[in-house]
Amino acid sequence: MGSPAARLGDMHICPMYSGDTPHVGGPVGPIGSPNVNFGGLPATRMGDMAACSGPPDLIVGGSTTVFINGLPAA
Repeated sequence: MGSPAARLGDMHICPMYSGDTPHVGGPVGPIGSPNVNFGGLPATRMGDMAACSGPPDLIVGGSTTVFINGLPAA
């Protein structure tokens, strides 16, 4: 069974640290797929951004079999 699809506004966990302080992650976005939706929300892809308490994160992982607008589905 595969992983669930990530959508604009879904929460993520950031693995980064600033010194001893962990980042906490935040919502995925502000941009997702312009024409593919899951549950009424834009699908996100590898390379899309995610908000964090530190600098924004890039989604670095994705599906090896599902592509959205030419990018791996997140």
